[in-house]
Amino acid sequence: MFHKLEIVIAFSIFGMLPLYLNLMPDAQVTHLVALRIILASAVLVSLLLIRGRWRPMLHQVKRDPKAALCCMAAAPLAMAAGLLSIWAYLNQQILAASLGQYLSPFVSVLLAVVLLREQLSRLQKLALIAAAVGLMLQFGNHSFSVLLALGIGALFALYGFLKKCAQTDTLTSLTLEHLAVLPIALGYWGYLYWQGEPGLVSPECSLWLQLGFAPLILFALTLLNHGIQKVNFTTYGLMQFIDPSLQFLLGIWVFNELCPPEQLLGFMLIWGGLVAVIGSGLRRSNASTSKLAQLS
Repeated sequence: MFHKLEIVIAFSIFGMLPLYLNLMPDAQVTHLVALRIILASAVLVSLLLIRGRWRPMLHQVKRDPKAALCCMAAAPLAMAAGLLSIWAYLNQQILAASLGQYLSPFVSVLLAVVLLREQLSRLQKLALIAAAVGLMLQFGNHSFSVLLALGIGALFALYGFLKKCAQTDTLTSLTLEHLAVLPIALGYWGYLYWQGEPGLVSPECSLWLQLGFAPLILFALTLLNHGIQKVNFTTYGLMQFIDPSLQFLLGIWVFNELCPPEQLLGFMLIWGGLVAVIGSGLRRSNASTSKLAQLS
């Protein structure tokens, strides 16, 4: 249950990001993402050095290069998905971004069934059918590009799948992920300097908010990477609905984006199925705990 809670907290942080980014509306997306990668890389490398984990990580990479490749291949996926999502947040397209991320759980479950050979319960199948109907209702009344939404959904799902396949410790996984895209971030920083721009920090926005973005995302990624190794990937896929659902609610109640009745109905269908799955899981967990208590 603890590992599921980790994933819930991580997706809740991602889902509430529009509130954080709304505090710095003039921030440039590429600057913010590059700054996040550089600062997070510095933190992770420092942790490796302080804890004496640098050599063990290198040995682990040599012993299991497939896991290292999975971590490094996940890096550009996360960067691309982050760029698209943050652009949507900063351009008052929060509902649109949530639609794209609603597709991610479906891709995750598809990968779990086809590649990981996981089985879906009858309730999980019903939840996915309800969510699919709800998603079609939402797309049917939204002008957002379906191709862009498919891109966001697929990128986030593939990131989770590669991290699930990596089967390595969280610190190593995150370090390899960030080091894989660090040259891109540093190259972009050098390009800005060559163009005569002041750097990655925007003077129009709070310095502390820009610097704080990196540890916030790193904390969420740490929880996500640790939890994903301990839970069924189908369960992880269903839990992904938390992120876009929070964004959907923020778009309506906080940022006053228009929401037709069909979209609201779609949202209710998605969460109705998800609540049923969660409730069933809690009942099974309580039943197992009661049996163990009786046996003891």
